[in-house]
Amino acid sequence: MASMSLATAGASVWGGAILWRAIDPPSGPGLLSTLLVSAAFTVPGAILALLSIRARLIWVLLAGVPLLANGLMIVVPWVVLRLRD
Repeated sequence: MASMSLATAGASVWGGAILWRAIDPPSGPGLLSTLLVSAAFTVPGAILALLSIRARLIWVLLAGVPLLANGLMIVVPWVVLRLRD
């Protein structure tokens, strides 16, 4: 599913930013910029997951995984950013 690919891309942005800051902290990206770039992947992924839901229960269950993955990639970094301040 494309929505899971977008969730993976959003998680990869965070992984790359964390690795970059571990290797060279002064030149690493900030939390807000990382959040925005990650959201550029995860928000469309969440929308695609919502649009993939059909009238049957199995579609809700199948769309639940990408909805949860994209939703967490949107919400959790924002919460971490808020807790850091």
